Amino acid sequence: MAGWLVIACCVGVIATAIVMMGDLHSLATREAMQRQLARYDLRGVDVDRVLGIVRVVGTVAACCAAALGVLAWFTMQGSRSSRIGAAIVAVPMAFTGFSVNPLLAPAAAVGVVLFFTGSAGAWFRAPSAPAAPPPGGWPPPR
Repeated sequence: MAGWLVIACCVGVIATAIVMMGDLHSLATREAMQRQLARYDLRGVDVDRVLGIVRVVGTVAACCAAALGVLAWFTMQGSRSSRIGAAIVAVPMAFTGFSVNPLLAPAAAVGVVLFFTGSAGAWFRAPSAPAAPPPGGWPPPR
């Protein structure tokens, strides 16, 4: 269930990043950025620089979300290395994705944490070895 949560959240982060990239160079966005920059009086920072940073952060979030979605799929197939990779990719996706979608990006990171807890952690553990025979051997059949 945690795998489907991660995949659904990653699809949402990707969709939000695509919409955000489309609206990034609209007149309303540029005017809102100019108002915010004038409000805080940041010298040396112009609208184009801020929009470039937002574009890079959105692209990184979308790429990390795509990778995390694929890794979650392979984790659901039982791949241990995908589970480790998902844990690694979840960190930058949570930080950059928070600026894209502050609800779904942390939810995906929580889903990755669930890969390591409870019954999910037991599912990845190696099967236990069969019980050793008693010291005198198995009792003879009757």
